[in-house]
Amino acid sequence: MQNASNDMNWIDTTIGEICDKTGGSVQTGPFGSDLHASDYELVGTPVIMPANLRKNGIVEDGIARVSKEHVVRLQNHQVFPGDIVFPRRGDVARYVVIDSRYAGWLCGTGCLRIRFDKNDIVDSIYLGYWLGTPTVEHWLLGNAVGTTMPNLNTSILKALPVPLPPLAEQKAIAEILGSLDDKIEANRRMNETLEATARAIFKSWFVDFDPVHAKSNGEQPYGMDAETAALFPDSFEDSELGPIPRGWRIVPIGDHVKANRGLSYKGKHLEDSPEDGLPMHNLNSINEWGTYKFDGIKFYSGEYKKRHEVRPGDLIVANTEQGFGLLLIASPALVPSVFGEKGIISHHVYKVEIKRNSPLTRLFLYYRIMLWPFRNLLQGYTNGTTVNMLPPDAFEKPTFVMPPAELMKRFDALVSPMLEQTEHNYVESNTLAETRDALLPKLVSGEIRVEGGKIW
Repeated sequence: MQNASNDMNWIDTTIGEICDKTGGSVQTGPFGSDLHASDYELVGTPVIMPANLRKNGIVEDGIARVSKEHVVRLQNHQVFPGDIVFPRRGDVARYVVIDSRYAGWLCGTGCLRIRFDKNDIVDSIYLGYWLGTPTVEHWLLGNAVGTTMPNLNTSILKALPVPLPPLAEQKAIAEILGSLDDKIEANRRMNETLEATARAIFKSWFVDFDPVHAKSNGEQPYGMDAETAALFPDSFEDSELGPIPRGWRIVPIGDHVKANRGLSYKGKHLEDSPEDGLPMHNLNSINEWGTYKFDGIKFYSGEYKKRHEVRPGDLIVANTEQGFGLLLIASPALVPSVFGEKGIISHHVYKVEIKRNSPLTRLFLYYRIMLWPFRNLLQGYTNGTTVNMLPPDAFEKPTFVMPPAELMKRFDALVSPMLEQTEHNYVESNTLAETRDALLPKLVSGEIRVEGGKIW
């Protein structure tokens, strides 16, 4: 591994040497005989397993948990801020630097924990950034043992080289990179809030009919201006779907939309960059339960037809899912503008278009498909054995409650700025991540130095 810097203030050391100087340790998680699958419970203290690790982070979905009694018994395997957890096998480049969110959790079976008892020579956050460099990933893969699956052990981790600048410079590097990550995280949280708010408004207005309930009780709908409230009736009427707002209609979706399947393509026409092909929105471009997944884009250079084209704002829907979880199939997304004015869709996706004379609005339709109970109706048309398919006639027969056109327009006008902001946040976060990733190897190698909070 290349020396960090020729500057005499930097030292080239290893994890093991740092542990020796700080009274730290590298230790394995509990053996399988100490922690059994039968010990796991639905509530309790989380146990960090290899499957829970990502690049300097933890995926908490489905994480195992144990009771307080097991935590006391295995307290030597607890993790606290500054600790670093690696997997012992598999994707050995995944790891997490423990912060206050994970304090007191357990390092699980199949993991390794690095701990520095004193932090007078090393900053764990700086070290966490160093561990995320391609240099470290290549070193870990090159030094891991095992033929079919890479394996780490305490000896390998102790031998991992670390370029160590003075502590003040470590902290300055961590602060610069951390400020970028903090903004990225703030954007992520904002997007979650905006998306949840838009869904909540739709559900309140068009599923639970909260404004109608309020007006039927002689109340002003909560948090709603008088002009919008006037668009809602003040009573219900019976229908085949149960009570619905008076004057609203039950209509089959096929009267208002049509679904066009995307292009069946060959892999030889897929390209690596947008310079060599059109953006192709595909099954991996849609998140489970809905919304667009930006990192799933592909680029295509082969032939296609006009019906395969999409533009920013077009509504696409997943029509395929491996297995029967029904998490992805019938999930909708809106084509973003970040990939340009024209793209195409793959055959695992429908473009759902509103017919010319329909009063339906784009965002009303988007959230109608995304949320229960209508999404459940669509999924009722799926078929297949190992692969679930959503046929085109799923967009012909199901019925839904249609509100007045002016109310749908009002909803679109309210929610549209939220969705525009989420895309802006994504673009900004992507730029910040590119900046961070460009700075990272230069900062931790000493090619770029930090002094007094300034880069030079």
